[in-house]
Amino acid sequence: VFTAGIMAGGSPTYCLMPRLHAVWLLAMGLPVALACLLLDSGPGHAMAAGCLLFLYFLTRQGRLHGEVLWTSMERATQLRRANRLKRLVLANISHAIRTPMTGILAMTQAMLQEERNAHAAEKLEVVESSSRTLLRLVSELLDMSRIEAGQIEFREQRFELWRTLSGV
Repeated sequence: VFTAGIMAGGSPTYCLMPRLHAVWLLAMGLPVALACLLLDSGPGHAMAAGCLLFLYFLTRQGRLHGEVLWTSMERATQLRRANRLKRLVLANISHAIRTPMTGILAMTQAMLQEERNAHAAEKLEVVESSSRTLLRLVSELLDMSRIEAGQIEFREQRFELWRTLSGV
Protein backbone atom coordinates (compact mmCIF):
# COMPACT_ATOMS: atom_id res chain seq x y z
CA VAL A 1 0.00 0.00 0.00
CA PHE A 2 2.86 2.36 0.83
CA THR A 3 4.45 1.78 -2.60
CA ALA A 4 1.10 2.34 -4.32
CA GLY A 5 0.76 5.70 -2.55
CA ILE A 6 4.24 6.75 -3.63
CA MET A 7 3.56 5.65 -7.21
CA ALA A 8 0.24 7.51 -7.36
CA GLY A 9 1.74 10.61 -5.72
CA GLY A 10 4.67 10.79 -8.13
CA SER A 11 2.54 10.15 -11.18
CA PRO A 12 1.36 13.78 -11.68
CA THR A 13 4.93 15.00 -11.26
CA TYR A 14 6.30 12.87 -14.08
CA CYS A 15 3.28 12.81 -16.41
CA LEU A 16 4.72 15.58 -18.62
CA MET A 17 7.71 13.33 -19.37
CA PRO A 18 6.15 10.05 -20.60
CA ARG A 19 9.36 7.99 -20.66
CA LEU A 20 10.41 9.10 -17.19
CA HIS A 21 6.87 8.42 -16.00
CA ALA A 22 6.99 4.85 -17.33
CA VAL A 23 10.42 4.25 -15.76
CA TRP A 24 9.15 5.64 -12.45
CA LEU A 25 6.12 3.37 -12.44
CA LEU A 26 8.09 0.29 -13.47
CA ALA A 27 10.84 0.95 -10.92
CA MET A 28 8.30 1.34 -8.15
CA GLY A 29 5.68 -1.24 -9.11
CA LEU A 30 7.45 -4.05 -10.94
CA PRO A 31 9.44 -5.29 -7.92
CA VAL A 32 6.23 -5.51 -5.91
CA ALA A 33 4.44 -7.37 -8.71
CA LEU A 34 7.35 -9.79 -9.14
CA ALA A 35 7.53 -10.43 -5.40
CA CYS A 36 3.83 -11.26 -5.37
CA LEU A 37 4.25 -13.60 -8.38
CA LEU A 38 7.04 -15.46 -6.63
CA LEU A 39 4.66 -16.39 -3.86
CA ASP A 40 3.17 -19.75 -4.77
CA SER A 41 -0.24 -18.98 -3.36
CA GLY A 42 -3.39 -17.80 -5.14
CA PRO A 43 -3.59 -14.53 -3.20
CA GLY A 44 -0.02 -13.69 -4.28
CA HIS A 45 -0.95 -14.08 -7.95
CA ALA A 46 -4.06 -11.99 -7.40
CA MET A 47 -1.95 -9.28 -5.76
CA ALA A 48 0.50 -9.38 -8.69
CA ALA A 49 -2.37 -9.04 -11.16
CA GLY A 50 -3.78 -6.17 -9.09
CA CYS A 51 -0.38 -4.48 -9.01
CA LEU A 52 0.02 -4.80 -12.81
CA LEU A 53 -3.52 -3.46 -13.29
CA PHE A 54 -2.66 -0.55 -10.99
CA LEU A 55 0.49 0.12 -13.06
CA TYR A 56 -1.60 0.13 -16.24
CA PHE A 57 -4.14 2.48 -14.66
CA LEU A 58 -1.47 4.93 -13.48
CA THR A 59 0.25 4.85 -16.88
CA ARG A 60 -3.01 5.60 -18.66
CA GLN A 61 -4.04 8.31 -16.21
CA GLY A 62 -0.57 9.85 -16.36
CA ARG A 63 -0.72 10.00 -20.15
CA LEU A 64 -4.17 11.62 -20.09
CA HIS A 65 -3.12 14.04 -17.37
CA GLY A 66 0.00 14.98 -19.34
CA GLU A 67 -2.03 15.59 -22.50
CA VAL A 68 -4.44 17.84 -20.61
CA LEU A 69 -1.54 19.79 -19.08
CA TRP A 70 0.23 20.21 -22.42
CA THR A 71 -3.00 21.33 -24.08
CA SER A 72 -3.72 23.89 -21.37
CA MET A 73 -0.13 25.18 -21.45
CA GLU A 74 -0.29 25.55 -25.24
CA ARG A 75 -3.65 27.33 -24.96
CA ALA A 76 -2.25 29.73 -22.35
CA THR A 77 0.71 30.48 -24.64
CA GLN A 78 -1.65 31.13 -27.55
CA LEU A 79 -3.77 33.48 -25.41
CA ARG A 80 -0.70 35.44 -24.28
CA ARG A 81 0.45 35.73 -27.89
CA ALA A 82 -3.02 36.87 -29.02
CA ASN A 83 -3.20 39.50 -26.25
CA ARG A 84 0.23 40.83 -27.16
CA LEU A 85 -0.80 41.05 -30.83
CA LYS A 86 -4.07 42.76 -29.87
CA ARG A 87 -2.19 45.40 -27.88
CA LEU A 88 0.18 46.04 -30.78
CA VAL A 89 -2.65 46.37 -33.29
CA LEU A 90 -4.60 48.62 -30.94
CA ALA A 91 -1.60 50.88 -30.38
CA ASN A 92 -0.86 51.08 -34.12
CA ILE A 93 -4.48 51.78 -35.05
CA SER A 94 -4.81 54.39 -32.32
CA HIS A 95 -1.68 56.16 -33.54
CA ALA A 96 -2.81 55.90 -37.17
CA ILE A 97 -6.16 57.51 -36.31
CA ARG A 98 -4.85 60.08 -33.85
CA THR A 99 -2.34 61.64 -36.26
CA PRO A 100 -4.84 62.55 -39.02
CA MET A 101 -7.43 63.63 -36.43
CA THR A 102 -4.95 66.10 -35.01
CA GLY A 103 -4.43 67.46 -38.52
CA ILE A 104 -8.19 67.75 -39.09
CA LEU A 105 -8.57 69.63 -35.80
CA ALA A 106 -5.75 72.02 -36.63
CA MET A 107 -7.15 72.76 -40.11
CA THR A 108 -10.69 73.20 -38.74
CA GLN A 109 -9.46 75.65 -36.11
CA ALA A 110 -7.52 77.58 -38.75
CA MET A 111 -10.61 77.75 -41.01
CA LEU A 112 -12.78 78.87 -38.08
CA GLN A 113 -10.45 81.81 -37.48
CA GLU A 114 -10.67 82.85 -41.16
CA GLU A 115 -14.37 82.06 -41.80
CA ARG A 116 -16.72 85.05 -42.02
CA ASN A 117 -19.82 83.11 -43.09
CA ALA A 118 -21.87 82.16 -39.99
CA HIS A 119 -23.40 79.07 -41.64
CA ALA A 120 -20.01 77.66 -42.69
CA ALA A 121 -18.55 78.50 -39.27
CA GLU A 122 -21.37 76.52 -37.62
CA LYS A 123 -20.55 73.49 -39.78
CA LEU A 124 -16.86 73.81 -38.97
CA GLU A 125 -17.69 73.89 -35.25
CA VAL A 126 -19.54 70.58 -35.66
CA VAL A 127 -16.49 69.13 -37.43
CA GLU A 128 -14.25 70.41 -34.65
CA SER A 129 -16.48 69.01 -31.89
CA SER A 130 -16.80 65.64 -33.63
CA SER A 131 -13.06 65.48 -34.19
CA ARG A 132 -12.35 66.22 -30.54
CA THR A 133 -14.80 63.52 -29.48
CA LEU A 134 -13.23 60.98 -31.82
CA LEU A 135 -9.74 61.92 -30.68
CA ARG A 136 -10.80 61.52 -27.03
CA LEU A 137 -12.30 58.08 -27.79
CA VAL A 138 -9.11 56.95 -29.51
CA SER A 139 -7.06 58.19 -26.57
CA GLU A 140 -9.29 56.31 -24.13
CA LEU A 141 -8.99 53.17 -26.24
CA LEU A 142 -5.22 53.49 -26.17
CA ASP A 143 -5.35 54.05 -22.40
CA MET A 144 -7.35 50.82 -22.01
CA SER A 145 -4.70 49.02 -24.02
CA ARG A 146 -1.99 50.46 -21.75
CA ILE A 147 -3.90 49.44 -18.62
CA GLU A 148 -4.16 45.86 -19.92
CA ALA A 149 -0.44 45.85 -20.66
CA GLY A 150 0.38 47.30 -17.23
CA GLN A 151 2.00 50.35 -18.83
CA ILE A 152 -0.30 53.12 -17.61
CA GLU A 153 1.22 56.20 -16.04
CA PHE A 154 -0.81 58.46 -13.77
CA ARG A 155 -0.19 62.17 -13.59
CA GLU A 156 -1.71 64.89 -11.48
CA GLN A 157 -3.66 67.44 -13.45
CA ARG A 158 -5.94 70.30 -12.45
CA PHE A 159 -9.39 70.48 -14.00
CA GLU A 160 -12.70 72.27 -13.55
CA LEU A 161 -15.24 69.76 -12.31
CA TRP A 162 -18.37 71.54 -13.54
CA ARG A 163 -16.89 72.15 -16.96
CA THR A 164 -15.89 68.50 -17.23
CA LEU A 165 -19.32 67.31 -16.11
CA SER A 166 -21.15 69.61 -18.48
CA GLY A 167 -19.35 67.97 -21.42
CA VAL A 168 -20.67 64.53 -20.45
